[in-house]
Amino acid sequence: MPAPANAKGMNLIRDAETEQNLKTLIYPILDAAGVERAAFRLFIVQDDSLNAFVAGGQNIFIHTGLLLRSENYAQLMGVIAHEAGHIAGGHLVRRQQDLSTIKEQSLVLQLLAGAALALGRGDAGMAILGAGAQVFQRSALAYTRVQERSADQAGLSYLQQLNVTPQGLLDFFKILQGEQRLQLDGQPNPYLQSHPLSAERVEAAAAFLRAHPQLGPSPANPQFANAHTRIRAKLGGFLWDPKKLALHYPSADQSFAARYARAINEFRFGSPALAITELDRLIAENPTDPFLYEMRGQARLESPELSKSGRNAYLADYRRALQLAPQQALIRLGLAQALLAEPDAKATAEAIPLLAEVLRLEPAYGQGWRMEAIARGRSGELGKSALALAELALLQGDKPRAKEQAKRALASLGNDAAARQRAEDIQNQLTADEKK
Repeated sequence: MPAPANAKGMNLIRDAETEQNLKTLIYPILDAAGVERAAFRLFIVQDDSLNAFVAGGQNIFIHTGLLLRSENYAQLMGVIAHEAGHIAGGHLVRRQQDLSTIKEQSLVLQLLAGAALALGRGDAGMAILGAGAQVFQRSALAYTRVQERSADQAGLSYLQQLNVTPQGLLDFFKILQGEQRLQLDGQPNPYLQSHPLSAERVEAAAAFLRAHPQLGPSPANPQFANAHTRIRAKLGGFLWDPKKLALHYPSADQSFAARYARAINEFRFGSPALAITELDRLIAENPTDPFLYEMRGQARLESPELSKSGRNAYLADYRRALQLAPQQALIRLGLAQALLAEPDAKATAEAIPLLAEVLRLEPAYGQGWRMEAIARGRSGELGKSALALAELALLQGDKPRAKEQAKRALASLGNDAAARQRAEDIQNQLTADEKK
């Protein structure tokens, strides 16, 4: 995983496996809330604090602190159900109407623009981008106590529909109460800043649990439990130092999650060769798991002592991962990046259609456009390379550079009607913006 960007705001993580497992937990809640999956976007924030929030419509931001500190899927789904209650209750629309200053509105745009870019790696290395949003979280996302109670009741009803115990939400409230009393380091919990917690809300959740004893005191859904376990193992392996990881996954623990977390951590902080040895064993036991191949491919690719002699091996890993999960745009991008690490024209030619599909699936993913520009440049298609750079600059909000690259593209695209049309559209859009 690359080092976090040096920014005062959020560091956003992209990882195909973590996103898929989170969606396993989130999609059923959205369905219960009547929220369209297609309108939803997930953003993972690298931050140790317990926090999650919704912004700019149906964009859910979840901190790694919440993911790693949640003890079971019911706790995490309880928080997500509460946030879905805000969406279904129209609370975000009311907050947008209440934004009283241009500064606050610009923070909304800054947050979402930064999140849309998420420049960096698209593979299991987890891409990170800084996007300023602290003031936004403190002001624009502050809900009223009435809205909080309403979101609680809606969230509890969603959990009931899914047969998920509300004990998880109640446990989360109790954790927040503890933090509220301690105020660690003198800094209030960001979730409490935007989601005021009262004794009344805690008691309401407890009363709901008492009224629905059939939901049980503990989680009991194997699919949800597996998704949550793998989220924690993947993030812990990447983000915790070896000492901290050993506290959560001691060597005596031979579960899949513990072995996977230790293998990732070994790759990050220890011996990539030992990491690959353990991944070999895990793959032998789980031969159809795409994310194990992706992780092994990354370990081979990013370890200099291994990559020199393991070119065919890491490309084979990425190809196998994509074969097993063809719908995963980030795995596809990982294979394209691995191919572009090779100097030969044949690898570049193979990367180009992969990138085209990545950009079809995720047109606002900046790293896809960056890789597209590199691939097209290497293949001698300078017009399409410039067009990709124009798209990237447009996403970054760099209008002068976008206009310059669109002009360069038009000078080199020849008779490619579709590409010329897109370059002209960018130019016309920017010209119209200048006249406003």
